[in-house]
Amino acid sequence: MNQRIYFRGIQQNKDILLMTAIAIISLLLRLPFFFRDVIDWDESTFILMGQSILDGHLPYTQLWDIKPPLAFFAYAGFILLLGKSIISIRMAGTVCVILIAFFVYFSGKKVANRSSAFLAAIATSMGISLLGSGQATMTEHVALVPLTAALALIFCYNKIPDLKLTFLISILLTTAAFIRLNLGYTVIIIGCYLVVRQSPQWRKFLNHALVYTLGCLLVIFLTYLPYLITENSQLWWTSVIVAPLQYSMDDSTLLESSRRLMMGLFNRSRQRLTLGVYLLIWIGGFLGIIAAFLPRNRHNSPSFFQAASLTLITVSVSLSILRSGATFQHYLIQVIPFLGLGTAILWQKLSKPRLLQQFVSVFVLFVLLSSLTPIISEYRSVGGRLRDGGTLQMGRSYEIAAYFRENQAENEPIYMMVDHLVYWWIDSQPLTPITTHPSNLSRGYLLELVNGPGSSPESELAKIFSAEPKFVVKKMVVNYLLSEGMQDAQDFLDQQLANHYEKTAQILGRLIYKRIDRP
Repeated sequence: MNQRIYFRGIQQNKDILLMTAIAIISLLLRLPFFFRDVIDWDESTFILMGQSILDGHLPYTQLWDIKPPLAFFAYAGFILLLGKSIISIRMAGTVCVILIAFFVYFSGKKVANRSSAFLAAIATSMGISLLGSGQATMTEHVALVPLTAALALIFCYNKIPDLKLTFLISILLTTAAFIRLNLGYTVIIIGCYLVVRQSPQWRKFLNHALVYTLGCLLVIFLTYLPYLITENSQLWWTSVIVAPLQYSMDDSTLLESSRRLMMGLFNRSRQRLTLGVYLLIWIGGFLGIIAAFLPRNRHNSPSFFQAASLTLITVSVSLSILRSGATFQHYLIQVIPFLGLGTAILWQKLSKPRLLQQFVSVFVLFVLLSSLTPIISEYRSVGGRLRDGGTLQMGRSYEIAAYFRENQAENEPIYMMVDHLVYWWIDSQPLTPITTHPSNLSRGYLLELVNGPGSSPESELAKIFSAEPKFVVKKMVVNYLLSEGMQDAQDFLDQQLANHYEKTAQILGRLIYKRIDRP
């Protein structure tokens, strides 16, 4: 008995040591990106929405964006707990990545050996952090925490989960879906699988179906309740359900969306010298998921239930990305942990003969290390600023905010057509809810959903300029104004700037216009 406790303690110490290594490596992968103001401007929108909650407003009532409400409550929590700074937001994202890697590690230990699980966790952390916008704190990072936690719970059981576990899994998956609504596909598919696995025992079938449904409805009701109490039920329905469905309606086929995503990933990875890690994750991950169904060659090889669950989650998340109506690279972050688990299974299958195992391990480490070029480059940039006596924080929004402070514009209306994080720095806010994310101006269907029939980009701009913003900040060419049907809005903007504004500054490629009084 004492010997068993002794060996159990050794195993726990190994886990603690490897988890510590995972946390340190994940932090080092992301640390030099803590100081850049904007990596992806969606992150700026989520920050503004989170700050609005801390200011006492429900999501969508003062500011508006298309994501589900739990995403914004997460960012509000980040700001509340860690402070009002970009470093705090990026640290929160790093904690999310560390937790995701932990869940991959513990899941990997159930289907592979400890070293394979460790390498899978590191590959996951690198895969997330090196992907486009992966160094920012995106909703994908936040949603993956409950999603991978649900998978870890599923992997804890080689057989069918009991009712309590089914209930907890449903809560975790629905929470993830109310951070990233496209994950609703996963909620439905995994729920159906967990319930169908109970047949032909019909009593268990009905009990698990009821419990899973109750878990989902509990999360949905808790997000809806504040809007019911404040008589904003229609706003919740429009913002949480209708708008995302409208956004996802795209004429692209699944094949075309897949092609654009993969080509974008390939081109970006090749330019940033990170192609090796993604070939490893994507090819190794898919091969590993297929290999999970092969005959067991180890005591900790995946059971059919685990292999099927991993496959269904991977397929459902991938399908939801392709059906989301856009092909942004950061959407692929949602698939990385499950492909990472696939690589752990593949390494486990290749662990004999021992010479092959050693070769594969060395090859994997070489591929991972060779993909660190962007991170090393960012460390050099940070080191250069320190060497020159400069500040660690860098970016346009800091300098534009400083310019506004010099011109006593903190309490004045300002229209940021780009770099809207400036609102956060000067304790201001967008002039209309829909332009919390500036590019929403070009989405006519969203304007009509939020403002009512007849709303258009021109009418929204008219509303903005009726507030007589003291400053307008734009790029030389505003890309979203080049969209189809935006010519009238562009003409209206040009007319307003010509008649009522003069260019007073140019900061790092941003044009700043100040309102002038004409007789």
